[in-house]
Amino acid sequence: MGTPYFVIILLAIALLFIGISHVIRGVGDKHSRGWARGFSIGAGALAIVLSFFIMFAPHFGAAVVGVILGIALLIIGIEIIVSGISGRKMSMMPSRRMDH
Repeated sequence: MGTPYFVIILLAIALLFIGISHVIRGVGDKHSRGWARGFSIGAGALAIVLSFFIMFAPHFGAAVVGVILGIALLIIGIEIIVSGISGRKMSMMPSRRMDH
């Protein structure tokens, strides 16, 4: 198969793990808004589909791997920005007040 195809398969496997982690985070995150959770699940599902597509068609993946990975990373980047915008504001101070 050759080194280039091996690297493409490794990139597809990495994209698969990224997609799985985004789906799990979207399903398990009960504090985010519904649209942010939905976008996380959708971006993860798209990453999973693209990774399987690249793994099962490495010749096609070799021809357009840059475009496919670029699109996948763009969508995941947008999902991360949306998650950051919709997230709760975190306080740097302890939430417990100590009275003297």
